[in-house]
Amino acid sequence: IQPQPGDRLCPVTKTRASNECSWIIAGMTYYFCCPPCIDEFVKQARANTTPLPPPDSFIKKAGRAESTLPFEK
Repeated sequence: IQPQPGDRLCPVTKTRASNECSWIIAGMTYYFCCPPCIDEFVKQARANTTPLPPPDSFIKKAGRAESTLPFEK
């Protein structure tokens, strides 16, 4: 499913996130496409000292590239 402008994006896959698949990290709610992405996101976040971008940075913008995690290559 291709995300449309304004859709929440899974921080791991950059596909449309599900409202039923969320996780609270440091008091902020992040949305994911599936439970395995939660595990991957938490694993990567623990392995990196760079602060996580806010959840609002994972929203599809019109004509703009999606945010990437600071620890992604």
